[in-house]
Amino acid sequence: MPPLVLQERYSVRKNDFAPLIECDDLLRELIAQGGPMPNDYAQMNRTLRLLGDAVRAKVIARDDVLAYAQDVTNRHLEGTMQARALGKKYGYSGDFEIIEAIYTLQIAQ
Repeated sequence: MPPLVLQERYSVRKNDFAPLIECDDLLRELIAQGGPMPNDYAQMNRTLRLLGDAVRAKVIARDDVLAYAQDVTNRHLEGTMQARALGKKYGYSGDFEIIEAIYTLQIAQ
């Protein structure tokens, strides 16, 4: 099932959402294979750069991308540092628990 932001607005502005749809397709593929491997990083970086370019060009709204990121995080990335950062448990994304997770090399289950 597509993320909520794509379900709600996809039929209205299909072409505007092409960079986000491409990103979602890639992310689903990477999640299905257990996460990105080093040989996937270049494609992932390209896709994210294109999505950023679309936001800067105002082709897609920043709020739509943020809603997408939150939706994907809630559905697929529970327990990860990204989920912790977006959750802002203590009011900001760089809290001490995230820093500790980085220094102690914690891995999401």
